[in-house]
Amino acid sequence: MSGSATSHRVQLLVAVLGVLATLGAAAISNWDKLLPVRGTTSPAKQAPRSLEVAGEWHLINTIESTTYSPFLGLEVGYRVFIEQDGNRLEGRGEKVWEDGAEVPYTARTPISLTGVVKGDSITATCREEGARRATTCRFNWVAVGGGEELRGTFTSTAANARGTSVARKVD
Repeated sequence: MSGSATSHRVQLLVAVLGVLATLGAAAISNWDKLLPVRGTTSPAKQAPRSLEVAGEWHLINTIESTTYSPFLGLEVGYRVFIEQDGNRLEGRGEKVWEDGAEVPYTARTPISLTGVVKGDSITATCREEGARRATTCRFNWVAVGGGEELRGTFTSTAANARGTSVARKVD
């Protein structure tokens, strides 16, 4: 075998090794695209981020149905501070308005709530510690206005009250 033939074979071998190394590096750097891990999704396929509701909210419940007629049409307002962890929320606050008038500080009743965010909807339960007894309630809200307002319904064990509920985020 002549020196020139050996030189060509060495050059060909070096070229083939270079191509294989390039292909190997490309495969390693794109391994996740070639063989995706089961149970994971690409960022484009992940679920949309949950509605963010942490902060101060003013909540107005309008009683549209009740077993105690003096409550009919009453608007009850609360100031609530909500904390959120993923899709779970907890809140604490107090009743501060009745029919738009401020409730005296000594007559304010505390309220606590827990709930779940699912897409643009929130389902929550609450407990209000009234002067005579504790009552419980349930909210079903849908976010509007980019999540700065929640609209929906409420039900309460206080005189079997139910009606509309609107919550607005305070800046």
